[in-house]
Amino acid sequence: MSTTARSTPALSVSDWKALNKSTSLLGTFTLTLPSGMVIQSCMVHRKSGSEWVQLPGAPMIERSNTLKLKADGKVEYRNLISFVSKEVKERFDGPVLEELHRLGHI
Repeated sequence: MSTTARSTPALSVSDWKALNKSTSLLGTFTLTLPSGMVIQSCMVHRKSGSEWVQLPGAPMIERSNTLKLKADGKVEYRNLISFVSKEVKERFDGPVLEELHRLGHI
């Protein structure tokens, strides 16, 4: 049996949509991971010199079946995908941010 080293395909970014908002949100995109997993509705933010990736979330629903609102009146969201530590999240964000920069999106 031959043992040939296979390279892992790189992650890819598609469906980029730049957003010109006064918030930290720069844009949205679809992310395809080396495993073949596709994550739609990803977001990238920049604030105070820091950049980070935000994975899609879901709006929180009250028992009354209405959207849960924060004190500022905006809809509150919950994470659908999370990381076991800040370090793991940063390791995930790094290559994604590199690809967004390489493509000229941010």
